[in-house]
Amino acid sequence: MNRVLLALIFSIISFGAVAGPTIQIDGNLYKIDTFTGLLSTNRSTIESQVWFGDSSLARTFANALGVQSGLPNFGQLGPAFGYEIYDGVGADYTTSWFYKPSNTHLDPDNRAQVQNAAAGVYFTYAVAEQIGVANVPEPESNIMVLTGLILLSLARARQTINRK
Repeated sequence: MNRVLLALIFSIISFGAVAGPTIQIDGNLYKIDTFTGLLSTNRSTIESQVWFGDSSLARTFANALGVQSGLPNFGQLGPAFGYEIYDGVGADYTTSWFYKPSNTHLDPDNRAQVQNAAAGVYFTYAVAEQIGVANVPEPESNIMVLTGLILLSLARARQTINRK
């Protein structure tokens, strides 16, 4: 009994520790997780995403994630990157970018397509957490260090020649 309980606790802890994929957008690192639910009960979460209100940014996120989170929407589409909510009379929906790998006529880095996610249908949505800034090497610094090393080598070689 104790072993079963211990195994169950370990499984729960291990399951919770699994991190979503990390992607880089505009020099920032984001951890992407997903949730499945209705627009009506998750509106504030959808509206709080960094891409909400910016179709171009939502598309960039969808293409960068690709299939790293699988195809949770109908087995054909990646998670929804909702960027706009339409409040209609009995017809609310989220306008979202979804990655669709079957768009083979497009480059693999550009297969996202826009689609409406109806309010009464369960969809899997993406949520992002900024976890840092991407380390971008500065070419000027690398050149300066390399130049310094070359000059030091030349100076040392010159000292060695002058001693002889």
